[in-house]
Amino acid sequence: MTAPRCVECGAEAVLATGREAYPHRPDLAGKIMWKCQMCADSHCGCHEGSQRPLGRPAGPKVREARTLLHKRMLDPLWQTADQIYEGGFENELARTIVRGKARSRVYAFLANRLSMTKEECHTGSFDLDQCRAAWRALQGISYAEIREWAKVREKAAKENGDT
Repeated sequence: MTAPRCVECGAEAVLATGREAYPHRPDLAGKIMWKCQMCADSHCGCHEGSQRPLGRPAGPKVREARTLLHKRMLDPLWQTADQIYEGGFENELARTIVRGKARSRVYAFLANRLSMTKEECHTGSFDLDQCRAAWRALQGISYAEIREWAKVREKAAKENGDT
């Protein structure tokens, strides 16, 4: 596995424990993280049970910007997507499926707006400028608009045989 590079300085990160990244948080002491060797407070977590990074290590300002982008822009869009369906859902699984599709659509929309691929459009890898650009790209957008955008693209892909 290739070590992630720090958003702040570009240095290669090393594996560390939560105790090193968050000495004031005993609940995170056993977690594995990627920590920049050059920047004192630049780090990122790992996917549960692995050493696979959740993104790229970043300092406090970038981590806060990523968190705000999720909490105030991205997550509300896809987490409330089921509210545009008037008939409701027959069960919780149906609601979960709709939200999953909505999440994919939101990220595809954002990737398009930022001129990125869907694979590149991961907030855990964003720097501060990318967080700001993403915020601007989603400002005033509703899930209904994203859904319509996605439907047009899905229809065009079908017509072109790109399914």
